[in-house]
Amino acid sequence: MTSPWQFDPSPAATPSSGPPDGGPASWWQAARGDVVAGAIVLGVCLVVGVGAGAVWYAIAPEIPKIIVDHTEYLRPNAQSESEIARDGWFAVIGVVVGLVLAGLAFWKGRRLGIGVAVGLGAGGLLGSYVAYKVGAALGPDTFGSELLARDGRIEFDEPLRIQALGVLYLWPMASLILFLCLSAGFGPRDPAPKPAIAWPPASHTPSNTTPLNPGTPGDASAATDPDPSRHRDRR
Repeated sequence: MTSPWQFDPSPAATPSSGPPDGGPASWWQAARGDVVAGAIVLGVCLVVGVGAGAVWYAIAPEIPKIIVDHTEYLRPNAQSESEIARDGWFAVIGVVVGLVLAGLAFWKGRRLGIGVAVGLGAGGLLGSYVAYKVGAALGPDTFGSELLARDGRIEFDEPLRIQALGVLYLWPMASLILFLCLSAGFGPRDPAPKPAIAWPPASHTPSNTTPLNPGTPGDASAATDPDPSRHRDRR
């Protein structure tokens, strides 16, 4: 008697429970690696952005100012190009961080697809914005425009801010340019296509057979006999 726990292991007897090809599950199966890699790179960029903002706050020059009779002035020990230096230091930090992250991303994830490049671009832009906000939050938070209405002599430091907002794009640009250059020069290559099979095959050699005389099919002697009149006399 057949046991009720026995089953037919053949594929035909097992109903297909998976989604058809092209469904959402199959799409996720194909894109999961890119999505996960991009999310990891994006998260790393955000974390690094916090540290980059702290470094910017530490090395950016201060801008000491003073308000006298409701008028804002630079203090004697302040340098007029300090605002430009702040933007320059932020640009240098962003480019260095972008290049380092692009090199690490290529080293660890050059075979993970386009998700790494997308993560570097989006993560670099968001990380640069996070660095800006962290540096500004660590610095002074009082602007001179808020103190102009007060009487007397007021000394303060200008809050940390960026004058040229274009420096925010240097981090993602540096990351993408380096990553694409490394991928073009040292990335994995697609396998070479297989050569087409020649037809007819090279091993095929036609047989050297002498065709029969179309006038006398099946008569090999008539095809090779140099005197065909002998056959006519015989008939």
